[in-house]
Amino acid sequence: MIRDSIGLSLEDGRLTVVAVGGHDRLTHFVVEGVEDPARALDVELRARKIQARRIHVGLDRRSVVVKAFELPRASSGDLGQMVGFELERHVPFPPEEARFSWIELPSGADESRRLLVVAGGRRAVERPLGLLAGVKRRPAAITVACHELPALLPRALPARRAVWAHRHGTRTDVLLLIGRTLLMSRSVAITDPA
Repeated sequence: MIRDSIGLSLEDGRLTVVAVGGHDRLTHFVVEGVEDPARALDVELRARKIQARRIHVGLDRRSVVVKAFELPRASSGDLGQMVGFELERHVPFPPEEARFSWIELPSGADESRRLLVVAGGRRAVERPLGLLAGVKRRPAAITVACHELPALLPRALPARRAVWAHRHGTRTDVLLLIGRTLLMSRSVAITDPA
């Protein structure tokens, strides 16, 4: 049996869920205004017969800090400790509550080490993890920006065209894809016509 692929986005107490299943079945629903979001999510998943043990989670961009760092390449210390130390100056929450990850960006062999770091407070990360535990699911990935979408897609996809739009605050990120290939990524400001 082919399992469904589920994506979950949390923003201001609102859960937006998108699931793709066999035969290109696409399901979308929103959970908001409930006392027990985990139970409501579980009820919705069961009612729609969506089966997946793992869920991709997207955090609200406003709940995290995304920053590019440059660290000396010759440093012989633990990279995680170095990032944590550098991060202390850039986060609006107590450093001991920071949950962070990073990827190394391409740079020359003799240049400084370039990293793209994302950090959130303990609550920003543990809330969705608690929600998944409440529905007896595990995270497949926790991401922030939708430009990571190609990395989250299955390895083999048909060469179909797709448009992905992700709204956060007054901005919308738009991606154009053919299979796993990213053709274009743009961030567009949304203005109120009034």
